[in-house]
Amino acid sequence: SFLLSQWLKQKSKWKIWHLLPLLSTILATALMLVNILRVNASFFPTYFQHNDVKALKKFSEQSRQKDLLVSWWDYGWPLWYYTGRNNTLIDNGRHGADTYLVSKLLLSSSDTFAANALSYFGTAQKGNSEILSNLAPHENLPQLFKELEHQSVTAPTNRNIYIMLHRDMLLTFKTLENFAHINLVSGQKNRENSQLYISDLLEVYSKKIPIIKGDTFNFDLRDGMIMGHDGAKIQVNSVIISENGKTVANRRYNPRSSMSLIIYNKTKAIYLDNMAINTFLIKALLFDLYDKERFEKVMQTENFKIFKVR
Repeated sequence: SFLLSQWLKQKSKWKIWHLLPLLSTILATALMLVNILRVNASFFPTYFQHNDVKALKKFSEQSRQKDLLVSWWDYGWPLWYYTGRNNTLIDNGRHGADTYLVSKLLLSSSDTFAANALSYFGTAQKGNSEILSNLAPHENLPQLFKELEHQSVTAPTNRNIYIMLHRDMLLTFKTLENFAHINLVSGQKNRENSQLYISDLLEVYSKKIPIIKGDTFNFDLRDGMIMGHDGAKIQVNSVIISENGKTVANRRYNPRSSMSLIIYNKTKAIYLDNMAINTFLIKALLFDLYDKERFEKVMQTENFKIFKVR
């Protein structure tokens, strides 16, 4: 802008050259404001819609600053943003050793383990330091995790422990498994991932239409046969209709089959095996099946649920 103003100073008959530094500053400021507004607009967590934000604000009013809200790391910073607190255990910038812990309890087939782990590690958490890293020198962690499957751990009295389950966690299910199935001694995966596939339905589900069409399969409600576009067929164990986070209908076809189909909110199909369908995440989020003596549902929207450990 300085060179341009000098050139105009010499060539222009109009004495506006002295305004160019000011105009350049105004233009640069305007561009910065546009960029800031765009960044803020994109920063607003896409995981949470308007009703979700209202629910999180209400949750913030009902909970305390020292309470712990556990969730997957993708939701850490968004939860900070809307609740005004950063007690999320792991988040978008901090997902170290405790990532294993969170993935383990989300994918546990035992509500007892999930509640015990939340209570035990929620009590052990101090400040922003990692729980497992601090416990590792003093505890046999593999043995501790086994004990938490059976022993009853009382929830802390000085703080509440919450866990948030979001429907988008289904999209990162395999990532959760990559952490949950790590052997703490060897560092290697101790089992293969389960099978879970999500498909859009080409037509909104209706019980009056016997053929359910997905973007990769067709499913016949009459005999429980699912056929892929490659022609492969299999009869499912069961089909479960989930709406608004709970089971509204289900039908069993072949008890020996390891695969089932979930029709979710009439627009999605989730094809998954027994290991996946029996996880705490799937049961509590999609079917509203959880141990009522160990968990209390305190918040629910179309996209997420928050449970408090009793």
